[in-house]
Amino acid sequence: MVARISILVIDETLWALGKFYGIEEAVFIPELLKILSLRNIRVIEINKSVVIRILEKMLSEKIDFTDLYLLNVSEGNKIVTFDKKLLKLASN
Repeated sequence: MVARISILVIDETLWALGKFYGIEEAVFIPELLKILSLRNIRVIEINKSVVIRILEKMLSEKIDFTDLYLLNVSEGNKIVTFDKKLLKLASN
């Protein structure tokens, strides 16, 4: 059996845990990574390994999931943002 999860559900889960419940990312992201690492979990819209890289980058760079997702799917297109950290990553 395979469980499929949408990138939107992942994004909303991150928001709810962080903003609504006030849980630190350093607490819940490793747990979410464990779940996503399970063999029978699939992400619908994008390769699961990309989502895992984004979540790991969130921990190290302290950048929003949505911004990092857009950076990863931009395929080299220019990104316009006011987020200085994201601009720095986009220029690399």
